[in-house]
Amino acid sequence: FFSKKMHRYYGEVQAAFSDLTEIVRERFAGIRIIKAYNRQQEVTNRLESVSKDYIDKNLALVRITGSFFPMMVFFSNISLAIVFFLGGRQTIMFTITPGDFVAFISYLGLLTWPMMAMGWVTNLIQRGKASLERIDKIIQTQPEINDKPEAVFLKQSKESIVFESVSFSYGSYTHTAGITPVLDGINIEIKQGDILGIVGPPGSGKSTLLSLIPRIFEVVKGRIIIDGVDIQNIQIRNLRSMISYMPQEPFLFADTIWKNISFANQNINDVELIRATEDACVYETIKSFPNGFDTLVGEKGVILSGGQKQRISIARAILKEPKILILDEATSSLDTESEKVVQKALENLMKGRTTFVIAHRLSTVRRADVILVMDKGRIVQQGRHEELLKEGGLYREIHDLQLKDQEDFVTLQNQ
Repeated sequence: FFSKKMHRYYGEVQAAFSDLTEIVRERFAGIRIIKAYNRQQEVTNRLESVSKDYIDKNLALVRITGSFFPMMVFFSNISLAIVFFLGGRQTIMFTITPGDFVAFISYLGLLTWPMMAMGWVTNLIQRGKASLERIDKIIQTQPEINDKPEAVFLKQSKESIVFESVSFSYGSYTHTAGITPVLDGINIEIKQGDILGIVGPPGSGKSTLLSLIPRIFEVVKGRIIIDGVDIQNIQIRNLRSMISYMPQEPFLFADTIWKNISFANQNINDVELIRATEDACVYETIKSFPNGFDTLVGEKGVILSGGQKQRISIARAILKEPKILILDEATSSLDTESEKVVQKALENLMKGRTTFVIAHRLSTVRRADVILVMDKGRIVQQGRHEELLKEGGLYREIHDLQLKDQEDFVTLQNQ
C-alpha cells in the first residue's frame, strides 16, 4: 500500500520540479522582455503558483513517508508487546520453558531491524524508480528518422542536387486525407557551386523546403538526390557533415567565443581560428573585447549584437568547410550597415559552395544563379533576377513593394 503511494507521489514531485526549473530558466532568459513590458508582478505570481504546486506535492510526499516509518516502528513494538504477553503467559503456565521464551525474544529482535531496514529500502527504491522512469522514457525514445540498413557513405558532394516531385506535410510522414501539403510537387536542380535564392511570402514553405536537405524532416513524396543518390539512402551523419545550416536567429552557447566558433571543428589551431574570423569579418570585433576569444557571451549570446552573433556563426560555419550551405534569412534581422558587413562575410563563405539562400530582402539574392519564387507550397516563378523582373508576377510585386518602402524611408529621413 505504501509502496504504490510513494511511487506516485515521487513521480508527481519530479514532474513539478521539472516544471519549476523550466519556468525559472525561461523567465531568466526573457528578463529583458519582462522588464520592457512591466510584467514583473505577473511573472512573479506565475512562479509563486508553480512553486506552491511543487511545495504541495512535496508535502503530500512527506506526509506519506512521515506516516510510513512511525507505523513501522509502532507495529514492530506492538508485535513485541504481543510476544511478551503471550510468551510470558505460556511460560507461567509451563507451556514453554523460560529458555524457549528468551530464545524467541532474541530471534524476534534479530528479525525486527532487518524488517525496518526493508522499509527504508522500499522508500529509496520508489524514489529512484520514479526518477528512473522519467529518464528511461527519454532514453527509450526512438528518432523518427534513422539510417536505412543499406545506407551508403558519400565521400563528397561534387555534382548537382535535384528535387524530384517533392511533397511534404507536417504531422504525418504519410499521406493523410484533409491535410494541406506544406510543399507540393517541387522540382528543381542546382549545380555544384551555384547559388539558389528562394523568396516568397511568409508560410510559403521556404524554410521547410531547405529543412528537407539535412533530413530534419523526411520527404513524404518524391525524393531529393545528391550526386545521383537519394538522400534517404545516405548515412545521416555523413549527409549532415557536408552541410552548414545558418538559421535566421543564430544560436550561441553560454560559453566563450572560442568554444562557440570551434564547435564546428574541435581540432582547429589558433591560425585557422583567426583566419575564419577574418573571413567572417569579426576578428577585429573580438580583439576589441577585454578577454578576446575567451569572452563569455552569456546565454544565447546575450552580450553580443545581432550582427556580431551572425558573424560568429559564419566563422563557425567556415571552420566546418561544408560542401552545401543553407542560409535561412541570415540577414533579415539586421540593420543596413550590419547587413553590409555580414553580407561580405557570407560572400566569403559561399565561394565554391553549393548555396541555398532564403531571403526576405531581394538584394540578398540578386546575384543568385537561380531564384525560386514560392507561394502556398509551390514554385510559381523561376529564373534570374533580371528575367523575373521582366516576367512580372509575384517577384515583381515583392520587388516594387520593397522599392517603395525604401523610397518612403528615404523621404521620411529627408523630412
